[in-house]
Amino acid sequence: MSNQTFHDIEVCDYPDVILESDRLIKVRSKAKRPVDSTKGPYFSLEDDDLIHHYQNGGNLGLVLDDSDDLLVLDSDSVRFRNYVEDMLPETLTVESGSGGKHFYFRSEFSENRVLSDSGKELGSIRTDNWMVVLPPSIHPNGESYKWLNSSRAAALESGELESLIAEFTDSEISQHRPAGSGSRSAAAAARCWSDLDLRNYPNRDLEWSLIKLGLERKGTLKLLSRTASEDWSGLEFTLAKSMSELGLSESSMESVMNRLSSRSKWHRRGERYQSRTLFKALQYCIEETQSPKNNYQNYLNIMEYETTDTQLVYQAETTDDVEDGDRAIKIDIVRMTGTGDDGEDVDVNFLSLNKGRFRDNGEFGMQPEFNGNSKSIGAADETDMKLIAECLGELSE
Repeated sequence: MSNQTFHDIEVCDYPDVILESDRLIKVRSKAKRPVDSTKGPYFSLEDDDLIHHYQNGGNLGLVLDDSDDLLVLDSDSVRFRNYVEDMLPETLTVESGSGGKHFYFRSEFSENRVLSDSGKELGSIRTDNWMVVLPPSIHPNGESYKWLNSSRAAALESGELESLIAEFTDSEISQHRPAGSGSRSAAAAARCWSDLDLRNYPNRDLEWSLIKLGLERKGTLKLLSRTASEDWSGLEFTLAKSMSELGLSESSMESVMNRLSSRSKWHRRGERYQSRTLFKALQYCIEETQSPKNNYQNYLNIMEYETTDTQLVYQAETTDDVEDGDRAIKIDIVRMTGTGDDGEDVDVNFLSLNKGRFRDNGEFGMQPEFNGNSKSIGAADETDMKLIAECLGELSE
């Protein structure tokens, strides 16, 4: 066993999940941003190049991979931390430099999720190509990451994870699970369309040109051009949900999903994942919206949306200071035109808010990624915008 050390921690003192991993990366000094990217290059803990990087002031990171069964629960709140410590098995735990905790588990679950309440992030599930910083790295605040125990990564049962998700379900993860649906078993999620009440569903078989028009008007056509994402599951659910809201048939939806990048989970995870994604999207549309047939959006009646102005804010003084994972908020002024349900012409401007994070896209640098699940926050006239800004300013104080 190597006797090389990171400060006073010998390589051989690391837990097995780290000793056995070959997906460690170099992280910038006193930061959480990779030196290169989460796509590599990767190292093992005993690689001299990685040790030299740390001994020269760099940090260390582990990129989680859905090909294995390692999952990390990252607590950003006392409520989330207490739930994990009280309700889930004791497991390998890290205290981050900010005082939060990283709980390492074994699980077949492979979808990254941010769990929040009323817009406040409480914690996250990190698994598929998301990174966690490793001890004894130094947090930007100057404090070090520490192993709190020598436990092995405990197995996390599917029911325990579903209960955790149900406990902290909010709009930010509605892309993965229908709001208010509670936990669902894997078997239920894998059911086929025949298990749903399709009597009022249009089940439209349409040519690509018409489907493209509908997706463009709904704002989801752009998802098909994505070649990288930290949340393929969320992106794919958003796309499938938009098609179910248009009343497309299963075969039409499949033909569109097949246009996704070969890097997407849709192509990598196989038939069972594909069926589950379409099933959940259609289930959401039928059970949650309770839409009668004449309410499924017709292409001739879909409103036209045009973004006329955009403002982006983020957690940094300048774009050069942005780190991987930093929050980003984008507000668009959107013009909506068309014909309303009452037959009257509609021509209004409204504010649309979308929350996202900056991600390191390799040669393209740090770029903001948004989940496409935008929300309207009010009219875009000058008086309303000033009042909204004033209200947010007072809340932040």
